[in-house]
Amino acid sequence: MATTPLASTYFDFYPAPHHKRARLLDQSRGGQASKWLRWMRTNVLMPLNKIPVVSSSLVPPWIELPGDVTANILQRLGAEEVLRSAQAVCTTCWKVSKDPLLWRVIDFSNPRQGLFNDEYNAMCRCAVDRSQGQLVDLTIQYFGDNALMDYVANR
Repeated sequence: MATTPLASTYFDFYPAPHHKRARLLDQSRGGQASKWLRWMRTNVLMPLNKIPVVSSSLVPPWIELPGDVTANILQRLGAEEVLRSAQAVCTTCWKVSKDPLLWRVIDFSNPRQGLFNDEYNAMCRCAVDRSQGQLVDLTIQYFGDNALMDYVANR
């Protein structure tokens, strides 16, 4: 017995050995599997003509923000979030994240940071480097050592 594309979809979600599929399909006609397949067809596996397509020519709205607004947003995120993810959002965020004015005040005071000492030491060094000598306030809690303090002092 050949399986229909919809039945194949069911077996993609709920695997069954090929030699048992025909028996399972016969047993399930009008049962739970049939209801599930109908629900999947109408709610999840939408036909291609119902799937909304977004034009790739649209520019994301944050790209058009002025640099000072983008800097304000990044500053509110904090050093960790900027270094981990925000700088990778778009080229505008990448360029603004390199601005030394963004790194005048650096706060690494999350209790979770003590669990990943080496990673936060590296992020702190990167943030200090990006300040390019304009660092005014640095808060470090739960990680750090003398080598990091020497690094900061020398910059």
